Amino acid sequence: MLNGSSDTVAPVITLSNSPFGGKTGPFVRAGDVVSLTVSVSGTDCAPAVRLFGGTRAAATLSETSPFVFSYQIQAGDNGAIQYDITSQDEAGNTVTASALDFNRTAGSL
Repeated sequence: MLNGSSDTVAPVITLSNSPFGGKTGPFVRAGDVVSLTVSVSGTDCAPAVRLFGGTRAAATLSETSPFVFSYQIQAGDNGAIQYDITSQDEAGNTVTASALDFNRTAGSL
């Protein structure tokens, strides 16, 4: 604590200009890889990214922002591809954001 104040400012999550990557086309199926690119300011910590209502986690090999998260579609993954992003800074301030990929859906017709 500096001068009796503490950090109460949460990190900021920003989607890249073209945030969604991976397999193209309207449908992605088991084995296909999708990805999301986000930038985070206000912390050195990597965010966490979950999909399909929090039941699946995307992984990143990035150590600094921007972070590229990849996820391989699994059998049983169906529906909208929505990324739920959570970031926390060293002081415990948390921010959440969501990004919906309107161009692709998991599963098949």
